[in-house]
Amino acid sequence: MVAEYRVLGMACRRCAGMVGGQVRRLAGVRDVAVDVRSETVRVSSEHLLNEAELAAVLADSGYRLVRADASGEREEGGGAPVGGAADAPVRPEER
Repeated sequence: MVAEYRVLGMACRRCAGMVGGQVRRLAGVRDVAVDVRSETVRVSSEHLLNEAELAAVLADSGYRLVRADASGEREEGGGAPVGGAADAPVRPEER
């Protein structure tokens, strides 16, 4: 299964490495591709990831997950934050 997510707050390669490392630790993840410019993370996994768990892991590092469907398209409504990630710290470049 492949899913794409938008992750707010990534600004550089260090951010990409941090996000990729966090996602790779989740059970069932096979491969992760992070694109800082488009703020996307493409995840290949054995099963659909639990978005609340993914959001929590990313929020712990200061990033915010935006919901996407399994085909990689963002849902309508502007991509609402998922799980408790809405309370994640907002970096200055997001304001």
